[in-house]
Amino acid sequence: MIIILLIVIAFILWKIYSQEERPIKSKATTASPSSTKRGSYSPSLSSRKRENLSHLQLLVSLAMSDGVLDKAELKFISHIAVQRGTPKDQFLAIFRDPTIISYVPPSSDASRLINLYEMVMLMMIDGDIDKNEIRVCVATARELGFKAEVVSLLVEVLIKQIAEGIAKEIILRDLEKRMRA
Repeated sequence: MIIILLIVIAFILWKIYSQEERPIKSKATTASPSSTKRGSYSPSLSSRKRENLSHLQLLVSLAMSDGVLDKAELKFISHIAVQRGTPKDQFLAIFRDPTIISYVPPSSDASRLINLYEMVMLMMIDGDIDKNEIRVCVATARELGFKAEVVSLLVEVLIKQIAEGIAKEIILRDLEKRMRA
């Protein structure tokens, strides 16, 4: 039953992903899901690419944490994958089996903030903020390297500012200031 569900999810993702506008990319070779080992992608991938794949894995885990995989969540994750230049086969492989990616933390503070922002956006996208989603966001924020004593506050501030419709750039600048304080 779970295999059928995964196949259906993969098909839906493929449909959503193939309808997005994709940036023009060079034909550089990348690891295919069939050439990967559980827990890691090819070492030939750049650290930035591994960070992006790791972030997508976290988004997939977050989307599934409330037990409901909403179409809006799928579309948002697909959009992030396209935006970050992730090939469709790698994106679908992550969705089928998130354990193929070992966690790779972002290398910069700016990337950490963007990742946290995108996680909170995903959490809010279906209009229902589930307690499990908040727990996953807070736990992941700690993994991203945010101090444990400020994580809950950061997530709370993000939820409030996103709900108020504040622009992403303004929110990220505000978070940077809070991090320095």
